[in-house]
Amino acid sequence: MKLNNSNFQILELTRIVALTVVLFSSAMTMAAELPVRGTIQVLQQDGGIIRISGRDLNFQDESVTITVDGREIGAEFLSEGMVVRYTLNAQGYLETIEILGPKNLVGTLSNS
Repeated sequence: MKLNNSNFQILELTRIVALTVVLFSSAMTMAAELPVRGTIQVLQQDGGIIRISGRDLNFQDESVTITVDGREIGAEFLSEGMVVRYTLNAQGYLETIEILGPKNLVGTLSNS
């Protein structure tokens, strides 16, 4: 099959669009995994919602890994006012929460 200049341009444009779509979806997936830092403002574990720095996030005890100083702890230790770093999965649910502060609380949780 012989390609004329017009067909070649359409083929190249199609390739560029496909590559752009793939790169954009990869970037969106990676963005969901980047850690974000904030402060817990509202904690409604029974309702499956936690508000961190004005953002309401879906929360499921069984699917969230909570750590302090690299040690895994239970969700019962979370409280309003904590400074945390968190990640979300592709569905927008919390995946990890790392407790960063306040410092006196981190020390207490690390030693218990």
